[in-house]
Amino acid sequence: SEVYSFYLILQETKFLVNVIFMVVLDVVRRSIYDQMFEKEAPELKNYEKLSTVKTKDRLVIVGYSVAVTVTLDFITAPLLTIPIGGKILIAISKGWALAWMYQAAFLASKGLSFKQQLKWVFRRFVAYELFGFVAALLLFIPILSWVFYWTNLCGAALWAISISRVTEEYMAEHQISKEDEIS
Repeated sequence: SEVYSFYLILQETKFLVNVIFMVVLDVVRRSIYDQMFEKEAPELKNYEKLSTVKTKDRLVIVGYSVAVTVTLDFITAPLLTIPIGGKILIAISKGWALAWMYQAAFLASKGLSFKQQLKWVFRRFVAYELFGFVAALLLFIPILSWVFYWTNLCGAALWAISISRVTEEYMAEHQISKEDEIS
């Protein structure tokens, strides 16, 4: 039907806008993380501001985030043909990747390579899947998805603050140096 075709075109447009969003607004995402850490966790000593990361390193992070997102979007695209349930299946299948995308720059700032980040995420798969599932569902809400992109990002930053606090406490207890911090 024409209505359904129009709906699929809107979904494709949203996909392209999200990819552009990831690339163009990388600076803004990093700034939000820095502000969240500054305001919510000034006591953390080992936080490296994400806005100070070299451009080359930023491009690598954005590159693999876009690659993973595009790949999963192509794989899950046929699920868009299933009304309502399709979006839930998409959120389930790519929730972990969305949560990881929100934290990729933070994890990279801790010295984790692409492979190490995958290992980190898969060791904590349930946490990443649950966060990402809810975040993905929120992004499916028309018009409000633009607001939820930012609230999801703030939630990911608060989660990163929690990870950092636990890590610093553990490091202090066990007298571990910064080099061995998060892996």
